[in-house]
This record gives sequence, C-alpha cells and structure tokens, in this order.
Amino acid sequence: MLRTAFLIFLATVSPLAGADVSSVALDPYLLAQYINGHPSVDLGPLRVVLRMDDPAVLGQSCVDADCHAEVIKVSGSNYEQAIVWNYYKSRRAAFWLRYQREPSTPWQFLSGNHVEGKSSDPEREVITAFGKPFFVVRGAGPGGTGVTSRVETWFDLTVTNAQPVVAFTKEGSRTRGCEGCIVKTLTTVVKPQDVKPVELRVERTVHFGVPAKDSSQTSIDLGSITALVVYLRPDNGPFKLAPSLSSVPKNVLESVFDISDESGMANEVFLKYDIANLRKIANDRQTPAAQWLTTFLRACKETPEKTELLRQLR
Repeated sequence: MLRTAFLIFLATVSPLAGADVSSVALDPYLLAQYINGHPSVDLGPLRVVLRMDDPAVLGQSCVDADCHAEVIKVSGSNYEQAIVWNYYKSRRAAFWLRYQREPSTPWQFLSGNHVEGKSSDPEREVITAFGKPFFVVRGAGPGGTGVTSRVETWFDLTVTNAQPVVAFTKEGSRTRGCEGCIVKTLTTVVKPQDVKPVELRVERTVHFGVPAKDSSQTSIDLGSITALVVYLRPDNGPFKLAPSLSSVPKNVLESVFDISDESGMANEVFLKYDIANLRKIANDRQTPAAQWLTTFLRACKETPEKTELLRQLR
C-alpha cells in the first residue's frame, strides 16, 4: 500500500514520469533531464513535435545509456536562449536543439543540427564576435586513408535559421597520393575584425615534411607557409570569401592551404609556394633534405622554380 502511494506521488510531482519524450519537447531543461534520466529514448516522437525533417538530427535514438544531454545558456541575445547539446558516446557524434523565449513566455523551438566527430569528440562553444553571440562547432571534415581534418562551423545566434554563416578547416593532415611522400598539416587562427562590412580573417598555416621510412631514418622538415583568408559579411547572411583581400587565389587556397579528400596539390604548385624554404634546403647540398629534393625534382615538370633549385643543388 505504501509503495503504491509512493509511486502515485512520484507520478504526480514529476512531469517526466510515465510520458514519452514528446511531453518535454518544448522545454530545453526538462528535455535534457529526460534524456539523462532514461537509458533508452525513442527520439521519433521528438522529431514529430519539433517537425524536424532532417533524419541526421534526431534519426538515431538513444539506447544503452549512450546519450548525455546538457543545456548551454546563451548570453548577448535580445531573447533568453538555450541550446540542448546531446552527445552520443559510442558514435562520437552530437545533435543540438536551439530554443528561445521572451520573459514570462513559453519556450519556442528554433532549429536543430548535428555534427560527427568520428575519430575524436565533437567540440562546441558560444563565443562573442562583432558584438553578437555565435555557436561554434568543430567536427570531422574530409577524411579517409591518409587524410584527417576537423572543420569549424559558425552559427549566428541572432538569426532564427539553422544555416551556418561560415565554415572552414580548423586543422588536418594529408599523406595520401603525394609525390615523394610529402606530408602536409594545416592549422588555422581566427581573427574577427569589427569593421564595416564585418570581416573575418583566417590565417592558414600549412607545414610540409617527409616522414621517415623506418626507425633508422629521421623525418625531413620542408618548412611552413601561411596564407591570409578574408571573409566578408555585408548583412545577416553567410560570410563570403573575398579573393581580392586574401593573400593567394582561391584555387591555391583549396589545393595548398586546405585539406580535402580529392587529389592533392601538383608538384609544381608545391615548388612555387614553398620556394623560400626549398632555397634554404638547396643551399646545403649534403643534407638528407637536399638529397631528397634532388630526387623529388626529377618528378617535376620544367618550371622556373625547378630550374633555380637544380642550379643551387649542382
């Protein structure tokens, strides 16, 4: 009798008892509490209530206590905002749902999205740039055999849509399909400029090298180069690449200063843009790096850079 009364009491005081996830779909705090309080959650009813058509966002239900949800508060907006971030532990993936409300009004669902982490956990943070809050997400980019990358994506939290305003490779490496086993790794530094029109500067630094073939050898450093990439945002839409303000053309940004799963850069492009570092290598002809360069140049087409380096190596 006492046990029955206790269970009835719990059902009375808890809005989560005996209900599916749809009952808390429009409250970010109760939704996170529900997900964390249930080892298995069918997210299908949540998709129906929120009218989410993208199966990648809520298509994978939570089983075997695989999900962990938390609420991220957003400051700097005209309305109270909260983001439910749900992390799938086994998949290293996450989805997030964004809500807002005015004082003393119910929560309103705005949008949802997802991110894949693959080999590492996805990351997220709320930052302030240009006087506005942005939700910044980092997850897996192009990858495969010999290719890894992480992409950083920005969402403007002052607009209601779910579309990103800018995305770029945050870091990565590529060893696949290279001539002479050139490895390149990429890192970026982001520098928002609060000017008119709004300007986002991304410094991309790519480092080149030759990995050791076995334990008896050492890797060869081929130097690093940096390019400035400028994006402009004249209104509340997406940022646009500004080629005239960037330090190298778009095709070079893609082939040299980025990581993709497509074919790598041509040997001659590498010679052209890493020429300052290769000149230093060619000055000391007895080093392993100079010996590697001599062999590498045989696979290159005739260009002014090849001619210059061969002259130095003689």
